[in-house]
Amino acid sequence: MGTTFATSVTLRPARAEDLNFAWSIYAEGIQPFASAYYHWDEKDQAARFARIYDWRHSAIVQCGSDDAGWFTITRTERAIWLQQFFMSVEFRDLGIGSYLLERLCEEWDEARETASLMVLRNNPARHLYARFGFRTIRRNDSCDFMLRRPR
Repeated sequence: MGTTFATSVTLRPARAEDLNFAWSIYAEGIQPFASAYYHWDEKDQAARFARIYDWRHSAIVQCGSDDAGWFTITRTERAIWLQQFFMSVEFRDLGIGSYLLERLCEEWDEARETASLMVLRNNPARHLYARFGFRTIRRNDSCDFMLRRPR
């Protein structure tokens, strides 16, 4: 698995022009889960996303020559913050997200950095994060706040 992905999955820095690509993957990925907690208004959500999309701290996942997903990582005083991690529907369930998360966790372990994230409680991605050592440290009505300490 890793060898195949190592040769075909690459990252490139995101650009401001990637906004529409990032929005489309975000909307298709989050809307089914977010709708369980609040009314999803496409226009309002797109405007909100345009305000919060942080291309300066994001990377575009490429599989071969195709843009396949994206993620945003920032740093706080206490931890790495995995803010967003989305794969396009046609690239889901292929192991690419696991491959990338494994690489990220290796980097964080080597640097002895703690990582955190927030995920909707009904999002199956929670299981992926748990597999890589993220543990729920706090919850609210809709989200789990997860933390991963370096190994």
